[in-house]
Amino acid sequence: MNFSMGLSGESGEITDHIKKVVFQGHDLDPEAMAYELGDIMYYVARFADVLGYQLSDITEMNQEKLFKRYPDGFSKEASRNRKE
Repeated sequence: MNFSMGLSGESGEITDHIKKVVFQGHDLDPEAMAYELGDIMYYVARFADVLGYQLSDITEMNQEKLFKRYPDGFSKEASRNRKE
């Protein structure tokens, strides 16, 4: 539960930063975003471990899913017309 909540919280920090850039005129801070992505990676890695997976397993599973979903590569049209 800690890792899923941590992942959500860190993702929210990314979203909040982007909101400030887009709607409040703040400058994008790439270094701050990199640190937040690092936090997200920590929680993803720990959560994967709890589930019995390595990050390489998760990456491979995701690639297989996307190759099945978009065998000819991603496109907006393929995304709109994809079948689950």
